[in-house]
Amino acid sequence: MGGTRRRPRSGSPGPWPPTTWTSWSTPGSWTPASSGAPGGAGPGAGRTAKLYLRSATPVEVALPARDFELIAGLLAYAVEADPSGGSRAALQRAARALGAQVGAGGRDHATVRSLLAERGYEPYEDSGVLRLRNCPFGRLAETHRELVCHANLAFMEGLLQGHRRGGPRAVLAPRPGRCCVAFV
Repeated sequence: MGGTRRRPRSGSPGPWPPTTWTSWSTPGSWTPASSGAPGGAGPGAGRTAKLYLRSATPVEVALPARDFELIAGLLAYAVEADPSGGSRAALQRAARALGAQVGAGGRDHATVRSLLAERGYEPYEDSGVLRLRNCPFGRLAETHRELVCHANLAFMEGLLQGHRRGGPRAVLAPRPGRCCVAFV
């Protein structure tokens, strides 16, 4: 066979490629060499599963390099520097309108949850409150917390716009290491 495996004749049961064949000509006559578990069989056989944990340091890759944080920071500084408050009001309106646009497809609890998950918020239930494990704007929020959290709240309110009465409402509920918005 020259070191390469060939598929047995059609009609042979079993997964491909097998670990060891006892016969190439008899359909169904193969046995695994080893499953990796102590004793070679049973639940948990094979390589130990790896456990991955979230990094405290975000990792992003873009080719060619992009710096969206720079422009976001510049815009945030410009809005905060506007003494009239007109820029903040415009940001709130824009965030609410974009939220309404994103949420236009459906507004039941499951849909809102999936929309949030698609955008990286990582929603989870906590004693009847829908909380958000991740803030997609985390690094910008570190330096412009009030601006970012209020814009995020306006986005969430827009997302829920038109939701039936008695449905969840978005509120500011900051917690360390979590998004500042929750749904009650």
